[in-house]
Amino acid sequence: PVTPDLADQALKSLLTETPGDSVSALDVLTAVAKFTGVSVDSIVGKRRDKATAAARRMAMYMLREEVHLTSSRVGHELGGKDHSTVLYAQKRFAQLLETDSSLRQSLATVKDMIIRSHRAAIQSG
Repeated sequence: PVTPDLADQALKSLLTETPGDSVSALDVLTAVAKFTGVSVDSIVGKRRDKATAAARRMAMYMLREEVHLTSSRVGHELGGKDHSTVLYAQKRFAQLLETDSSLRQSLATVKDMIIRSHRAAIQSG
């Protein structure tokens, strides 16, 4: 049977196989773009439509949480956005995560895409 301890061990082994330090900003942007259908150019550009803004918020959150970039660096990676814009977007995304299970699932899917692409890169090279 699956126990909380077994699940915890499985998750820890997944996380140690792909340390966060090895995830690049490009990895995150590519995975978010692939998942959302919004191009990387649009995510880092000036477009403000709803789909692009949602993809950009997810990318900002993941760049901060998964790649451990500063808010200023996240802004730089996303086309020169101000660090306060990044902080607001991250805060808003975190609040949405608390109440929106589909958003949590989307985030988990994007993280899984990054892990899979890392494993494929390791196996092929």
